[in-house]
Amino acid sequence: MKMLTGAALVGALLVSSVLAPPARGQQLVLDDPLQGSTQGARSGGAFVAGGWQVTSKNDSIYWHIPTLTEGAVEWSVRGLQPNDARPEGADKNEIFHMYDWTYNNADTVYDGYRNNPYKHFVRKSNILNGGKVNSLELLWQILPDYAEPDTQALSWDPNTTYRFRQEWGPDGAGNSVLRTYRDGVLLMTMAVPGSWNPSGHAVRIAASPRAPLYPDFGAPIDAIFSNVQVWDLSSAPPPPP
Repeated sequence: MKMLTGAALVGALLVSSVLAPPARGQQLVLDDPLQGSTQGARSGGAFVAGGWQVTSKNDSIYWHIPTLTEGAVEWSVRGLQPNDARPEGADKNEIFHMYDWTYNNADTVYDGYRNNPYKHFVRKSNILNGGKVNSLELLWQILPDYAEPDTQALSWDPNTTYRFRQEWGPDGAGNSVLRTYRDGVLLMTMAVPGSWNPSGHAVRIAASPRAPLYPDFGAPIDAIFSNVQVWDLSSAPPPPP
């Protein structure tokens, strides 16, 4: 597992097989099934049976939501290929992002996205990454600190619909913790000092503004995304120890 750290980084914790906790008083703030239309800002792709399909590696949809210091987001996706060597994504597939959209026009400007003070992404590593192929590369960043680990290699079936959940919030000790789940199984826990408090909170599926700059990097072509949901967990009672 690759680790890049800032000076005071708490760090990424070990991969776990713990099942996701049940919902605990979450308030729904975004519900976009992606069936024929979207509430977000769409660039490319096509609506097909089952959701929104990536047709170019530069396709994306993003939403601006209320800033959630404690929240969760879920989405479903199918069509992710194992050992993907297709030239449009042989480096990495971009799957999901969160960032401060007010920072240097980060929705459309790569510099604003790349250097964002609040940033999270989920990428799938492909054949060009050797020993990391089929793993997820994750980032959890509240500058000046960040964690950027890789999960273990995962199984992928293009005919399977995977349900992802990202859940974040304060740990009561001055850190923000983010947990990544796939189909209810905890894949990674990351923690950095500070509070997730962007001036403008964006969530995004598929490509980032980086994708157009690299021929082998971007959204997973043919993948179908659906059922994007975001919850505010700030009023939820804390989970049991």
